[in-house]
Amino acid sequence: MFHLAKAPFNYGSDVIGMLGLAAAAGALGAPLIGRIADKKNPRIAIGYGLLLVLLSFAIFWLSHASIVGIVVGIVVLDLGIRGVHVSNQTRIYAILPEARNRMNTVFMTVSFIGTAAGSGIGLIVWKAGEWTAVCLTGLLLVSLAIAIYAFTYRKK
Repeated sequence: MFHLAKAPFNYGSDVIGMLGLAAAAGALGAPLIGRIADKKNPRIAIGYGLLLVLLSFAIFWLSHASIVGIVVGIVVLDLGIRGVHVSNQTRIYAILPEARNRMNTVFMTVSFIGTAAGSGIGLIVWKAGEWTAVCLTGLLLVSLAIAIYAFTYRKK
C-alpha cells in the first residue's frame, strides 16, 4: 500500500484496495494446484509455488513504476502462495488423517504466525529502504525457502 500511495501512482486506499481483486484471480489456479498435489506429489506443487513466489518478487522489483507489472506480480504471488499453502495442507493431512481437525488447527496457527511475522518484517524493511528493500528481502527469504526445500529432499 505504501508504494502505491506515493508517486508515480498516488492512489488512494479505495484504488489500492481494488488490487485485492487481482489476488482473487490467483484463486482460479487453485484447482490446477490441487490436481498437481493430488495426482503427482504435493512436494512438487510446493516447489512450483516457491518458484512462483520468487518470480513475483522479481516482477515487483522490475515493475516498480508499472501498475500492470505490479498487478501481474500480485496474481503470480497469490498463485504461488496458494500452491504452497494447499500443498502443505495436503501433506499434513496425510500424516495423521484421523486427527485432521487438530492438524489443521496447528497448521493454520503456525501459518498465521508466519504471515504476521512477514508483515512485521515488511514494515521494518520498508522503513529501511522502501520498495527496493522489500522486494530484495522477499527475494532473499524465498531463496532461503527454496534452498531449504532443495536440501531437505528425501527419496522414499
